[in-house]
Amino acid sequence: TPGAGSTSGGDDSAGANTPKRGVMMIAGNGVSQRQRNGGGKNRSPGVVRRIPEFEELPGLYRELLSSSWSERKDAFDRLGAIVKANPDDFAAAGKLAKAFDALVERAGDPNPTLQTHALHDLRDGVLPALAGRRKNHLEEFAPAAIPVIAGACVSARRGAQAAAQETLALYLSSTDPLRTLQPVASLVEHGNARMRETLVAHLAELTPQVYLRKPVLVGKYVPPAAAALFRDRSAAARQQGQQLVRSLKGSLGEAWRDVVRSSNVPGDAQKALL
Repeated sequence: TPGAGSTSGGDDSAGANTPKRGVMMIAGNGVSQRQRNGGGKNRSPGVVRRIPEFEELPGLYRELLSSSWSERKDAFDRLGAIVKANPDDFAAAGKLAKAFDALVERAGDPNPTLQTHALHDLRDGVLPALAGRRKNHLEEFAPAAIPVIAGACVSARRGAQAAAQETLALYLSSTDPLRTLQPVASLVEHGNARMRETLVAHLAELTPQVYLRKPVLVGKYVPPAAAALFRDRSAAARQQGQQLVRSLKGSLGEAWRDVVRSSNVPGDAQKALL
């Protein structure tokens, strides 16, 4: 990953021995004057463009840790605006992961006003900006982001819970199910009762989508998650397990039996899933 401020010094047209008409070449390195000046819309995606706003990032990250919620909010808004306007430049410079993590962390902010504000902006601005690219940037961040947003679904005050649930649903619908099945199944297997209540329905929806493309992932993650619900002593968890199994039997048919029997769930625990 290029460091901060690093740029690509390679030739964007490797293998082209003759410059195109009207493009002045810089002697010695084969880079056109147009490319050296930034390349405009035709700039190669391999070239890292250092935008002036990168200079603001260290200060914004410090302000996001401020004890003042209003300072955290101002920093969140400014960082969000920069990311939404330049997602590909952040990604090319290796800065998107840290910026996105910093924004998602505010979904768990202790101040309810900022938490609600952050969830609304993630839902309405940040997630659409990162998903609607040639490369869906949300997919690589799913394992870290989904637990934070799911946590807000159960920890936020009532006014923010709806926004958190909508944000989670948007994240899942905007991302390849192959990248989201594991974190969702893990939260069902290891989460608390309220977390499971939020995620069981999502797991039931994701599972058949993944099974059509990569059934081995379903066998690896879903039966252990379902078995954990039946191991729980609470009546609510067992009811959730029954609902999940009923849904999977309906969507997968006899294939669900094969999934369970080939899984690493112990034989006596498999009975509750069949």
